[in-house]
Amino acid sequence: MNLRPALIVSAIVIVAQLVVAIVGLALVEPGIEDPVHWGVAGEPDGYASPVLAFLVVASGLGAGFPMNVVIGIGVGVGVMFVVLGNVRTTIRSNFMFGVRTPWTLTSELSWKRTHRVVGWLFVAAGVMTVMVSLIAPAALVWFILGSTVLILVVSFVYSYIVWRDDPDKRDRGATEA
Repeated sequence: MNLRPALIVSAIVIVAQLVVAIVGLALVEPGIEDPVHWGVAGEPDGYASPVLAFLVVASGLGAGFPMNVVIGIGVGVGVMFVVLGNVRTTIRSNFMFGVRTPWTLTSELSWKRTHRVVGWLFVAAGVMTVMVSLIAPAALVWFILGSTVLILVVSFVYSYIVWRDDPDKRDRGATEA
């Protein structure tokens, strides 16, 4: 499978987001306070100096994001993480769904233990995502990105550690008779 076009599109989107954030920061005059907290009705009720979160900068420029929708999206992502975390603890080894590293695919022990740990991490990240979306919605995107990267790194490293110590692991090149 050729992933190059998808990677190019992803890189373009990330660069565009960074450009918009930098331009937004440059356009906000020093000393102006931006909204950083919104009430249930979507009206700003808390102000602070500009922050590097894209939604806060855009709102300070008058884009008028409905923060109640952003909070709802954050809660939805958090609930989705909790559901995914619960599902991950019970799925069996397969090539379609789950943490598919070379080590989880060749060791049943690595598959089971990695998915149990990743499941708990997803549940914890989901609960914290809901809390962040309610308490600090401006930090929501950074929190989701950070927790996802952390889960990816932990799953990769942990699956290798368990595989390394598994006496029943299969050789990737071997075929079963």
